[in-house]
Amino acid sequence: MVFNRNHVNLSSLQEGEHLVYVARYHWFYMVMAFWKLIIGSWFLGWGVYEFLDDIIEKAVTEVAITTRRVIFKRGWLNLRIEQVNIERVLGCNVSQTPLGRIFNYGQVQVMGTGIDQIDLPRLIARPNDFRRALDESFDRHAVRIRTTQANDDT
Repeated sequence: MVFNRNHVNLSSLQEGEHLVYVARYHWFYMVMAFWKLIIGSWFLGWGVYEFLDDIIEKAVTEVAITTRRVIFKRGWLNLRIEQVNIERVLGCNVSQTPLGRIFNYGQVQVMGTGIDQIDLPRLIARPNDFRRALDESFDRHAVRIRTTQANDDT
């Protein structure tokens, strides 16, 4: 995922939309990539291919929560963008293995109304912070909608 705010393509944000949270890969992701390189190199270069694949995936993947939507961008040559508007978010599931709970990484699945569902990659750092930021963004959006409706009624 994205490592910090400097790596997010802010040009894709809409007018009035602000970045709330940027997810990133856990450091364990790089440990696993180097492990593949070391062990897999014995098998005719398979480890080099897997290592490069992991490095490129990390570099070209962005996951962010904004004030209006959840965005998941992946790809370099073949770009895939998935997004769910905040008002269509039903919730999210966080899955953590015992090792993931110890080192604070896991997988997040964002669910929306209809067929909207985003399965984020494994090994997201601080998945519960992601869930909390999503909940806060949803709550802020709901309050903004209620305030707008109350002002329209008066």
